[in-house]
Amino acid sequence: MIKNLSLVMLWMLLAPSIHAGVFRCTDPTGHMVFRDTPCESALERQEVLPYESQPTSAKVVREEEREAKAILKQAEKEEKKQERLSVRCERTREKITEIEAELRVGCKVGRCQRLKKERKHHEAMGRRYCAGES
Repeated sequence: MIKNLSLVMLWMLLAPSIHAGVFRCTDPTGHMVFRDTPCESALERQEVLPYESQPTSAKVVREEEREAKAILKQAEKEEKKQERLSVRCERTREKITEIEAELRVGCKVGRCQRLKKERKHHEAMGRRYCAGES
């Protein structure tokens, strides 16, 4: 029991020194990023900083907030786009159903040809709008 306790205490003492740094790297777009793992490219500027000296300046915080807001905004934009496509998909399916019902009932030759052409158009739009749905 004492042996296990001393091993745990030894590990706790060594753990901070093992992971006591932050790597400052430059991403492909030229922005500075801070990571807890070494930079991927040896050509990137790399510097190990102790955890106590991590950047906490207002400028870094503002940049991180700006990046987080941009990611959130992009996700919201994509969600709205998917909602619009879903609505268009549903409307297209409804229109195809209406056309097929009218064709089953019967119609004059000219009208039936126009309906078939319209159905073909809506089916193409359905493939576009309903691509992600099953």
